[in-house]
Amino acid sequence: MKDNDLQTRNLFRGIAEVDYIKDNRKIVPLELNLPIGEVPRIEHFIQAIKRDFNIDVEIRDFVRMEFRPLLGESNYTIRSIRILRTEKDTTYAKVTRI
Repeated sequence: MKDNDLQTRNLFRGIAEVDYIKDNRKIVPLELNLPIGEVPRIEHFIQAIKRDFNIDVEIRDFVRMEFRPLLGESNYTIRSIRILRTEKDTTYAKVTRI
């Protein structure tokens, strides 16, 4: 991005709880970089989980925002991933010159 470009994306930060099969649960950060005007949707979370954990997931519980790995995945170390909180990062703003 050049110095004189306008900001075209918003950063959303989330907190996810990862439930491992052999270990305990761990809290990990999750980032979503979306175009301006969009809000995080299920597909954005699925893409972020695939990017960060390298597994394909499906939503199991809409109310709790719980994702589980698809059957047949080779990575059986993760039992489930639950999104605890998501908020817009208002500090992520590029200083622009107009």
